[in-house]
Amino acid sequence: MAQPLDILHLEDSPPDAELVREALRAAGIECAVTHVTTGEAFAAALPRHPDLILVDHNVPSFGGFAAIAAALERVPDVPIIMVTGSLGEEGAVETLRRGATDYVLKEHVNRLGPAVRRALTEVEARRQRERAEQEFRAAFEDAPIGMALAGPDRRFMRANRALCAILGYTEAELRELTFLDVAHPDDRAIGLRDAQLAFEAGQLVPPHETRYVRKDGSTVWIQVTISPIRGAAGRPQYAIGMLEDLSERRRAEAARQALEGQLRQSQKMEALGHFASGIAHDFNNILAIVLAEAELLASALLPDRDDLRTDLRAIEDAAKRGKEMVRRLMAFSRSEALAMQRLDLVAHVRESAATLHHLLSAAVTMHFDLEAGPLWVLADPTVIEQCLMNLATNARDAMPEGGTLTLRVTRRQIDAAVATVHAIEPGEYAVVQVADTGIGMDEQTVQRAFEPLFTTKPRDKGTGLGLSMVHGLIRQHRGWVRLESEVGKGSVVELALPLAEAGPSAAGAERAGRTSGAERLRGTETVLIADDEEALRKVAQRTLEHYGYTVLTAADGLEALAIVRREGERIRLVISDVSMPQLTGPDLYRALRAEGRNVPFLFTSGYDRPEVGAVAAGARAMPKPWTIEELLVAVRAALDAAR
Repeated sequence: MAQPLDILHLEDSPPDAELVREALRAAGIECAVTHVTTGEAFAAALPRHPDLILVDHNVPSFGGFAAIAAALERVPDVPIIMVTGSLGEEGAVETLRRGATDYVLKEHVNRLGPAVRRALTEVEARRQRERAEQEFRAAFEDAPIGMALAGPDRRFMRANRALCAILGYTEAELRELTFLDVAHPDDRAIGLRDAQLAFEAGQLVPPHETRYVRKDGSTVWIQVTISPIRGAAGRPQYAIGMLEDLSERRRAEAARQALEGQLRQSQKMEALGHFASGIAHDFNNILAIVLAEAELLASALLPDRDDLRTDLRAIEDAAKRGKEMVRRLMAFSRSEALAMQRLDLVAHVRESAATLHHLLSAAVTMHFDLEAGPLWVLADPTVIEQCLMNLATNARDAMPEGGTLTLRVTRRQIDAAVATVHAIEPGEYAVVQVADTGIGMDEQTVQRAFEPLFTTKPRDKGTGLGLSMVHGLIRQHRGWVRLESEVGKGSVVELALPLAEAGPSAAGAERAGRTSGAERLRGTETVLIADDEEALRKVAQRTLEHYGYTVLTAADGLEALAIVRREGERIRLVISDVSMPQLTGPDLYRALRAEGRNVPFLFTSGYDRPEVGAVAAGARAMPKPWTIEELLVAVRAALDAAR
């Protein structure tokens, strides 16, 4: 429901004030009238900003003209109507000249209603025009691209801040110029064509690129769009131009083209990563068979065959080294989400020594300076090792004649000021420092070192992906990377990770809580093994049957689906490879869930597959290659969790 009209009425005669009220009621105008009789009361009521002001011409010691002047000074946008007993022609003209919207004689007070409506309509129209003009002015001035108004003489009438910044002129200077004056000499023909289209043909000039000359004489590429604005006669009165600076876009395009060659090189690396991942998958299956067969043979030996037991341990050790090599190989092709766990960064860096040593030349000496106690962080161990390997490789390449590589791990308090600079949270951090005594980098190279595909190495030696990858991975850990270097004085790279609560990782806690006795790992349940690798399927079957389980096997997902349908609830666990012909492990899981079968799943894979967790919420996973103990623990844990 509309609010009543708020009217301020200056009238010293109460009967006349009542006459006005009656006229307003008769005209059907819903209003609340504040009646004042003196100039002081009138001035005091103005700050509340009424919707309409009615004034009498003859108020003792405060005439109507004084009231109009006071109202225009305090509330200039409020309409004023003079309601008076007598007003000659000259008085009427003077009333309007002084700023009143209208006047009404009291003897024709029935005109008051239409006069009020007309005044309010006119004022509202004026306010809308003013708002529109203010909005246009604000949009024009604050536009992120250059905007200008030009007349038929091609002269700038107005120019916004963005255009002044693009061209280097002030608005006053541009008003002395035509847009042909700032056109590049080779593009003046384009400017003439634009003028003809906009002002003579009255057509929209579509976006196109042209060159303008800045005040300092430099050239800038501009995308120009011109819209003609027609006057009352229908002819173009002026034109509004939108001018976008293309300098940054053109620089980006040049950079993009320069990167295409480097990108092709990085694609070779990606293809190599996929190839390595495929090899790793097959090799993991082989290693799982070797490990399991060696353990089974060792358990079957008589007590006096220590010679054979030693040989089998050598086979197991070799297979475990191969397992570690495959894990590192897969780290370079990984694209899954981070596998975060609590990690003692001091111990992890110390344990990485052997891996890093293999990356260095004989002329490079490696030195460790580690915090005395553990520093627990929440991190993906493989990612941290991958970052260390990248940094060690860079350090080695920076020391072709040899030198010293130093790895330090320290605790550091990061205050709010430093945290703000690096966009991290303040607090305690574990900082890994990788320092070399190599050739170093100049300031310009340091500034670009983390750009993807930027490298200072020869084309056949580097891809420019190492430092950018390290930066991205550490940022995923809510940490930061910092590089310091000076030509001839080596480089220092710092990786900072937020400290976590002290304590072992979840995986470590689980291992600590395991019962080492074989009885803890035995079972009598029926399990189904689905794997397309026959030898691996058989060794897993032999292992589980040796520990009391009843084992069914399937060579692919379809066969496994048929067995579960046939055996029903007798099967208490499905151990499924992720990648199988006919029907993959995740597809088998979905098919059984769609049939309402909630048999637990334990997925195994030679790949690191993040989609297992997404498809099979709550399902467990066990990477290949596994040892017999790892298989037994995983099976027992899955069965116990399903009780």
